Amino acid sequence: MQPSRRDKVVAQAERVLDELIGLRAKYAMLRPLLFDRNTVTVWAAGKRGYGFSIIRSALIESCVLDIANIALDKDDRTPSLLRLDTALSDPELLSELREAYAIWNLAPTEGDDPDVIAILQTSERREEEERRQQFASLVTEFRDRWAKLHASAALTSFGRMRDKIIAHSELQFDGIKYVPLDVASLGLKYLDFDLVLAELDALVNLVSLVFRGANFDFKGHDKQLADARDGFWNA
Repeated sequence: MQPSRRDKVVAQAERVLDELIGLRAKYAMLRPLLFDRNTVTVWAAGKRGYGFSIIRSALIESCVLDIANIALDKDDRTPSLLRLDTALSDPELLSELREAYAIWNLAPTEGDDPDVIAILQTSERREEEERRQQFASLVTEFRDRWAKLHASAALTSFGRMRDKIIAHSELQFDGIKYVPLDVASLGLKYLDFDLVLAELDALVNLVSLVFRGANFDFKGHDKQLADARDGFWNA
């Protein structure tokens, strides 16, 4: 049996979460190399300096690639926040997702006491309507937050760095010779990683709720990553 449209977008939402989990792990290992003075002092000193710069550059490029892919990929075979936002423009699909979010079918439909069953059924219908309203709020929050991130200078620059430097070595003529795009011209700062990843956390959590009816324990994951980071760089 062929998967339904809803099956496909649910699978895409699951994959976006998986991609974000991988990105968070990479960034947990990268962040001390950007912001922690003690880590940089220890690992960039002396003969370690060149190896340190290679590792930091490789992690930066990998994180930029993941950010751009998670947020901006347009390929029909590749899940992204951009494509999931587009999917929510389909009224029929949106209705299916809403009903899957709202209807749990927990109340009994038969039993010894019809009055008790009627009360439970009425209560469940009321809770279903509350979940429909909650679903609508989640969709609105996701689409509003995504629109702001999509229009942000930082995400645009991450996308350009992915397209013109990392995924493809694009050359530009500067009037004398062909040169690669100057990363500094993109205006990115290390702090942009923190800002964009915080938004990706929020957006992917909303995606998980809207498409899957579940969320992810980001705080628990942060603890695991902190243990891994400190266990490695502070060893």
